[in-house]
Amino acid sequence: MDIKRKVYNILILGKEILGVLRNYIPFKFWRIQYQSFPKIRGKVFINSYGNVRLGRDVMINSNIDSSQLGFFPKTILHTSKSGTIIIEDNVGISNATLNARDKIHIKKGARLGAGVKIYDNDFHDLYRENREDVPEVVPAKEVIVGENAFVGAGSIVLKGVHIGKNAIIGAGSVVTKDVPDNEVWAGNPAKYLKNR
Repeated sequence: MDIKRKVYNILILGKEILGVLRNYIPFKFWRIQYQSFPKIRGKVFINSYGNVRLGRDVMINSNIDSSQLGFFPKTILHTSKSGTIIIEDNVGISNATLNARDKIHIKKGARLGAGVKIYDNDFHDLYRENREDVPEVVPAKEVIVGENAFVGAGSIVLKGVHIGKNAIIGAGSVVTKDVPDNEVWAGNPAKYLKNR
């Protein structure tokens, strides 16, 4: 092996070790539960007043080096006091945002492409006259991304949506209703295209 390759391998190993160290403290601070510490490229932004649980072999990209697709280069996990995020085994996430006031459940083997946003809530009232008074309860409803589903880059998944097992969501889609197992959907709003 030539010297350049050795130096490169040492730098990559150093980045991985640094990634574990700079994510370990926030994971402990926010009491993130995990079956095995996830493989993280970059630094995950966590703001969790509720619960976040990760399974085994979760991979998270959270920097500009891990995805050159031009989306916000960070993975964000946010829960309110009543919110829960569950990320099962072998899930891959790339610079995505998950915001839970109720529950977001990402099942085994699912993939969230670069810049995906999953919101289980409206953040605020939809009507201008009601926005000035911050409501005690913001409408929220569980979001589920099924086993081995793939959500393409830049897609937005909104509250109450259940994406089925092995389903595919095309890049840039806005998913507002349930997607059955083994179907391909895309668009704004996302619509059925074909069976997988």
